[in-house]
Amino acid sequence: MKRRFTLLELVVVIAIIALSTSLAVSAMRGESDKQKLENFSLNLDAYFSRVRYRATEEGETWEVYFNADARTFSACRRMSSAEHEALTLDGEAPPPLLKFTCPEKIDVAGTEKDSDSKVETVEKRVSIVEQRKLDEEDANAEYIPEGVRMFYFYPDGFVGGKHLLEIKCGELSRTLEVSALTGRLVEVKPEDAK
Repeated sequence: MKRRFTLLELVVVIAIIALSTSLAVSAMRGESDKQKLENFSLNLDAYFSRVRYRATEEGETWEVYFNADARTFSACRRMSSAEHEALTLDGEAPPPLLKFTCPEKIDVAGTEKDSDSKVETVEKRVSIVEQRKLDEEDANAEYIPEGVRMFYFYPDGFVGGKHLLEIKCGELSRTLEVSALTGRLVEVKPEDAK
């Protein structure tokens, strides 16, 4: 007598074929814009967490700069004028930078919160304290990365800077800011952005 396949065996084989076909199709399609945007947001959040950790671990203020032309974020430790002078006299290497490069398909723009102007065009010089900071920046100029300073990560874990990051991938966009308390990226609703 001939042995035939049972209905259960046929259903199992068809289910296995359907599952492997769906996995193959999804693997060949690649990442969607939504997935790319989400992955970039997570990677950028991890980068900011690493900078915040360095600031709290070393007990030093770290600054994050954004260079729109190079599509990079660079973080460096803030140095006083005295540290810079000692570094110059000793001929030591500059402090290390933590870098993060944006993927090609992701567009990032930084704007100052409560303002419509782009970060690249914003300069404020107000008080004596601010002038002192500018003097220290002049002393650190050769060690400061190119771009616009976006955020400060302080040794106590807090974050300074009122900047928003506008991230776009294809038709999708997201506006993010760094939380002053946690240092994490938080999505900003369009009505809250201004």
